[in-house]
Amino acid sequence: MKKQDVVVGELYRISYRGKTTVARVTGERDGKPGWDGLDIATRRPVIVAAASRVQCRCDRNGKALEPAAKPAAAANRENARLAAERRKSTDRMTASERAMSAAAPAVVAELAKKARAKPGVAATVAAVEKGDLTKGVTVPTARRKRPTPRATPKVKAKGKGRSGLDAAVAVLAKADGPLGAQAIVDLALKRELWSTKGKTPAATIYAAMIREIASKGSACRFRKTGPNAFDLTDIGRAIAPPR
Repeated sequence: MKKQDVVVGELYRISYRGKTTVARVTGERDGKPGWDGLDIATRRPVIVAAASRVQCRCDRNGKALEPAAKPAAAANRENARLAAERRKSTDRMTASERAMSAAAPAVVAELAKKARAKPGVAATVAAVEKGDLTKGVTVPTARRKRPTPRATPKVKAKGKGRSGLDAAVAVLAKADGPLGAQAIVDLALKRELWSTKGKTPAATIYAAMIREIASKGSACRFRKTGPNAFDLTDIGRAIAPPR
């Protein structure tokens, strides 16, 4: 390996005293060429006398890895070399930059050739080459969106969208006195104030009114007047629809 490719702290496969071993480079030697290292297997210090003794960067098992990243100094030297080359040239370019610049027209011509094969592009390419964009250029028109047909508004069937308790408020508001849960359900269904697919709607309404009485207290719309009889409170009659 090259000296500038050896990085302190990395593992390397090295030649040491006629044998190959894996060692970690711990630092450069004071006043002497090479590096100090530590043998991974024996945990003993080793001396890497020169970069020629370093075979490759590796893992603990000696398996070769990609070379470690070059130090920043090497990258700086390369940038300085390129800058010096640009200063010396008449066109202020390096050899590689000059080669890419020379190849650019051929690349553009190849792209133009491929573009001509596409429908609708040949006229534009020809106009660009002639320097006149007012001839031979077809400007694509934007597609008009078809108007989306308006959906016919759905008419809600009677009773749909209203809760069972709201229907119970409407029934009790028109009643002459307290009613039982079954009577409330029968009138709500008959007047199409409510619709349900439940098998026991009366039990459902009864339980819902009991829950509202227990949870809302003075703000409740219902009051229990008997074992199975309900009426509206003042708040319930205030928000009930007119009779």
